[in-house]
Amino acid sequence: MSPARTIALVAGAGLLAAWLAAASGARQPVPEAPAPPAAPDPQLQKVQQLLEQTTRLRDAMQAMATPRTPERNPFEFAGTPAPARADRERDDARAAAGRPALTPPAAPSPALALEGIASSTGGGSPALTAIIGGAGQLFLVKVGDLVTGRYRVTAVSAGEVDLADLQGGPPLRLTLR
Repeated sequence: MSPARTIALVAGAGLLAAWLAAASGARQPVPEAPAPPAAPDPQLQKVQQLLEQTTRLRDAMQAMATPRTPERNPFEFAGTPAPARADRERDDARAAAGRPALTPPAAPSPALALEGIASSTGGGSPALTAIIGGAGQLFLVKVGDLVTGRYRVTAVSAGEVDLADLQGGPPLRLTLR
C-alpha cells in the first residue's frame, strides 16, 4: 500500500468518525413515557363506575315498553252493557211518566254526646255553655253557635241541649249522662 493511499484512508476514516459523532450529538433525546401509577385514583374509579351505571340505566329505560292504556277504570263499578238507543229512549220515557223523582238520602248524623254544662255569671245573668263531644273534637257552644257545621244550638238548659239540623233532618236533643 502506498503512503498516499494510507493517508487517504486515515483521513476518510477520521471524517467518517467526525460525521458520526456530530450526527449522534444533534439528535434530541426521546423522553421516556411516565410509568403508570401503582394504584389508580379512587375518585377516578368512582366516576368511571358512575358513568357505567348511568349508561346501563339509560339503556334499561330505553328498553322499557311504553305504558298501555288501562283496560278498565278502577274507580267505576262494572255495569251492564249499555242498551241500544231506542231501548234507552223508551225506558227513559216510562221512567219519567210512572215514577216520582228520587231524593238523595240524608247524610247520617254524627255521633254527638253532651259531655257537660258550664255556667258563667258575667254581667248579672248566668250564661250556659254546652260541652259537646263528637267527630273527634270538643265543642264549647252557646245558643246560636254551630256544631260540626251541620247543627245549630237552639237551647241550653241544666241537663239538655237542643240542636236544629241545618240539612233538614229532625232536631236532636242531647242529655247529660
